[in-house]
Amino acid sequence: MKALASNLHLSMFSFFSRFLVVLILSFMLVSLPEIGKVKAEPKTIVVPDDYPTITEAIRNAGYGDIVFVKNGTYKEKTLEIDKRLSLIGEGAEFTKINLDPPIYTSLPDAINRSASWFGHSITVEADDFKLSGFTINTPTGGNTPGGDISITGNRTQLTGNSIKGDVNVYCSHSNITDNKFSGTIRAFGSYLNISANSKTESNNLGTLEIGINLDGSFCIIYGNNISVEGLCPAIRVNGDGNTVARNIVDHASVGMRIVGSGNIICANRITNSASSGLFPSSTAHSEVGIIASGNNTIYANYLANNQWGTNINEFPDTNLTSTLYHNNFINNAHQVAAVDRFVYGIDNFDNGEEGNYWSDYSGTDDNGDGIGDTPCVIDINRTDRYPLMAPFNISTVHIELPEWASPNSLPSEPIGSEEPTEAPLFTTTNLAIIAAVAAPLAVTVATILLFKKRNS
Repeated sequence: MKALASNLHLSMFSFFSRFLVVLILSFMLVSLPEIGKVKAEPKTIVVPDDYPTITEAIRNAGYGDIVFVKNGTYKEKTLEIDKRLSLIGEGAEFTKINLDPPIYTSLPDAINRSASWFGHSITVEADDFKLSGFTINTPTGGNTPGGDISITGNRTQLTGNSIKGDVNVYCSHSNITDNKFSGTIRAFGSYLNISANSKTESNNLGTLEIGINLDGSFCIIYGNNISVEGLCPAIRVNGDGNTVARNIVDHASVGMRIVGSGNIICANRITNSASSGLFPSSTAHSEVGIIASGNNTIYANYLANNQWGTNINEFPDTNLTSTLYHNNFINNAHQVAAVDRFVYGIDNFDNGEEGNYWSDYSGTDDNGDGIGDTPCVIDINRTDRYPLMAPFNISTVHIELPEWASPNSLPSEPIGSEEPTEAPLFTTTNLAIIAAVAAPLAVTVATILLFKKRNS
């Protein structure tokens, strides 16, 4: 009987021992893909020290590496990037890239016409890409530099460059800041910070060229300087919940065109809107400071010497209304568009306490509170009930931007961007998990051995 019990105990011990080993090995095999996801240390590749061309450096760079380009002029065909990478020049003034993208031509149509266009000069398909410190030149076809920069990827940082062509970005949580550009910045996404860029020369004078073109929501367009004739518009926004603030626009055909709701348009300076020749000035489609539709807040803007100060909710299909207050309407030929054949929404030209400053308002202020005693009549449907007697001091406006809008607030190692590499299997965390799993089985085995000893 004792031999039978002993054999039984040995069998149980052998079973639990093997079970423990199998369990630990199974845990290791299942967890192996998830264990040791660490970031390889990025290395810096220097052009031309390590590689003579930027193309070669990019080809040999690893995930997360920095390609640093010394001062000089570099001739490249195109640049193609498909991995997380930082491409950093020593400074835009002295670090130049001359690109030569291919030209494509369509087949002739029925009347023997063909169209030609450039391919992308720079193509990026990766998250966490950074481009900084370059002058980027592309060839010229007609009056237009050829080959745009096309970036698809989140957390893009495009800073401190001088760019002669167009820029198209498809991303979110990104910064496009402190660049000089002659083409159009087209941005598609959310939580984008487009700030402190300048455009003082144009690719296509007298056409429908746009300065900054945003299709997205919850973005910032802040502190940009666009002084180019004929832009239609200088800044275009299509989306909701955006902030467009402290931008300077001069001599555009249309200063800003805003489509959407919940947008804040404030502390912008829009002056001298001039006709592009595409629309007669009598239609209020050109020579306009701000064209807006939707339910938006438009305050503390300086609108001066435009043919039309604003054209707001021309066709209010959804009965949305905007609120305008603390704006300075100064010497516009028409302060607000009001053409008989159009039906305008009944927008609010005050915030319930204060309205706007109108340079042609002739009312009085007998009680000296800074607000006119009589409303400023805009048209048969609209009035400013509390017109200001003096221009509003726009410099006093405090604009609170979200924390993510600052380039310094972006995580230095963005979440989700790590590349898995091999690492020790038995890390402290993994050993702790294994110990937690093995402990109950160890207790069981010890109990069996104790029971065996007592029955020997």
